[in-house]
Amino acid sequence: MTLLTDPTLGTLIELAVDSHSRANLEVLLMKSDLARFSQGGYSKSDLMVGALYQARTAAGDGDEQAQRALLSFAKHVAAHVAPRTSNDQDPRFERVREALLADGYDAQYEYGSPVSPSLSAMELAMLAECQGEPPRQITGVRLLPTDALPLPLGSEVSALEADLVGLGLDTAANHYRQAADNFTQHNFEASNGQLRSMLEAVVMHFAAQHGFTSNGRAGQGGPAIRHLVEQTSALPQRDGGSQLTGLWQMIHTNGPHPGQSNADEARVRMQLITATTRFLIAHFAATP
Repeated sequence: MTLLTDPTLGTLIELAVDSHSRANLEVLLMKSDLARFSQGGYSKSDLMVGALYQARTAAGDGDEQAQRALLSFAKHVAAHVAPRTSNDQDPRFERVREALLADGYDAQYEYGSPVSPSLSAMELAMLAECQGEPPRQITGVRLLPTDALPLPLGSEVSALEADLVGLGLDTAANHYRQAADNFTQHNFEASNGQLRSMLEAVVMHFAAQHGFTSNGRAGQGGPAIRHLVEQTSALPQRDGGSQLTGLWQMIHTNGPHPGQSNADEARVRMQLITATTRFLIAHFAATP
């Protein structure tokens, strides 16, 4: 399971402190099985920061119970700030959901019965037909992992950095390192921009090996890809060419512009670009 990052813990602690008394925070630690990590503290923030940091350290050392306790805490905070019904919104919940998405967890509502229990089943059906589904009570929150594998990035990040440095692509490696750092700090637009720069540098490198000459202008990733895929077939359409072309088009949909990227999108880009770049390196290493 992926560890919760500093920005996510900060968001959870801030919302918990703002909406609970100290006594209730201590109860929340007990309910989340985090009380064993509590070191007290003069303020509410001291209490929570100490407990959650100790728990994450333990989780990082392989304590699965500590990791489950942290996720339980996140779920309790998300449920506390969740809106009452499916028709309502609460910006606090959206903050929690966005932060957790960046760490690989999707906070989803659990629903109860429709809000108007006095209506008969027939009346509810008529209401749904005329006005859409009636609002439903939100009874809780569940956390679902967004990734098929527990740690989809950690070892891949390190391996790709090593591959890039081994090829002499120090600038690309630096772009990638900055992308990973920005992603960890939830700076998603900056992460997307650095990822695109890294992929462009890699594509330009392999295209140059196959006769591509840059015109010296910025934004030569597209022409370099067309050279590899369409003009030389160094990367055949059915052996990664279509994948790279589609990925290049996708990562230009929103770009690194503030307000146009969210946690889930940034995480998917990180995964796709990491995997595709490693594929390209392996492909061209095996090609004479």
